[in-house]
Amino acid sequence: MRQHQLSVDSDRALTSQYELERKLGEGCFGVLYRAVNRTTKRQVALKLEPFTNCTKQTLKREYLILKALEDVEGVPTVYTFQRMDTCYMIEMQLLQTDLSFIT
Repeated sequence: MRQHQLSVDSDRALTSQYELERKLGEGCFGVLYRAVNRTTKRQVALKLEPFTNCTKQTLKREYLILKALEDVEGVPTVYTFQRMDTCYMIEMQLLQTDLSFIT
């Protein structure tokens, strides 16, 4: 699995809006964190895609797909897509079920 070059501590836009609690996982193009939105006090999942020379905004496409599927049971509600200082970010519903056992 590829290690992402993402320094969340140096992203002031991100850390001013969210308290990152812990890293939940990492995939092909992004990193998933459990966080608290400092404004709404809501526990959320944040998916982050670091800026790179070859960034194709994969996360933006994922956001649009999740928005289209928001009424489907089991699909997390997405709250926002934003460009932060060092990455693109989706704020979404934190699902309480661990899906890591599904292959």
